[in-house]
Amino acid sequence: STVFPLITIRGNVNTPTITNLDTNESVTLYTSNTEPDTIEINNTPTLHTITRNGTDNLYQTLAEGSKFLTLPPGTSRIQFRSENKADVAVAEIKYLSGYIGV
Repeated sequence: STVFPLITIRGNVNTPTITNLDTNESVTLYTSNTEPDTIEINNTPTLHTITRNGTDNLYQTLAEGSKFLTLPPGTSRIQFRSENKADVAVAEIKYLSGYIGV
């Protein structure tokens, strides 16, 4: 079944965007991040949180038209980009298996 990733962004980045190229869902944040700070995007429908360093609420930086990401069964192609091509950052995506056994 569909799963909802937890995305952690580390490094220097301006206006980060993460896109699921297969579903066209995209999250853009109008914020900047610098080392050693981290941005965490929780895509779980009952939570939908965006924080910096686990405490600072960044939900208000969510760009209009953004849609929290889902990962349907199978392969998902994810793109991470920044407004500034010189930025150096990494996005880590974690999720629980959507496999349901009998």
